[in-house]
Amino acid sequence: MSDYFIGLDLGFSTDFSAISIIERRYEREYEYFEEFEKPHFDLTYLERFQIPYPEISQKIKVLFEDPRLRQTGELVVDATGVGLPIVQMLEGEGINPRAITIHGGEEATETKDGFRVPKKQIVSVLVAALQSARLKIAEKLEYASVFLEELQNFSYKIDRKTGHESYESMKEAVHDDLVIAAGIALWYAARDGLNRRKIIADRGGVRHYEPGPLLPIGTNFRR
Repeated sequence: MSDYFIGLDLGFSTDFSAISIIERRYEREYEYFEEFEKPHFDLTYLERFQIPYPEISQKIKVLFEDPRLRQTGELVVDATGVGLPIVQMLEGEGINPRAITIHGGEEATETKDGFRVPKKQIVSVLVAALQSARLKIAEKLEYASVFLEELQNFSYKIDRKTGHESYESMKEAVHDDLVIAAGIALWYAARDGLNRRKIIADRGGVRHYEPGPLLPIGTNFRR
């Protein structure tokens, strides 16, 4: 069985907003004669748009009409800047989003309103997952090349005076909406570690989750 994490990045009126869907599934692995299930992630949906915020709320409601998302889907919203009113709007629609406020500090913390997460963690978890092949991008995903361009545009920087580490965009003309949408979904899905493992207790029969076939959600959801 798979779990789904929908990332929503909200742009200002002249910027793009974006939606991503990350599927988390478990695969059987072995280590020192022990059998484990470790998480793997598929980026299966990417979309960007410039529409009024109420229409974004309706778009999210339509996504949750899919039974898979309705049963195991978690909505993760960038609550930085304009995001908080949209979180409240979604709550009014009966959707329970997880709010993430992005900041430039060092520590990720949980508050009564959600999570506060450094931007460098959001970007670095994408980089680590792609480099370790824990995250795969669905074939023929319409915005895959744009997403990779956004990710490659980030530069790792260290402030020599403070030692502060950060990821910053090298080109102002390149947006980061797809990276943030995918990054917050993956961060939430893997917040206790990309390599966490679950011991399979039942030695009589291997417990192995099969993701099952995926049908299209909208026009971008492909395997």
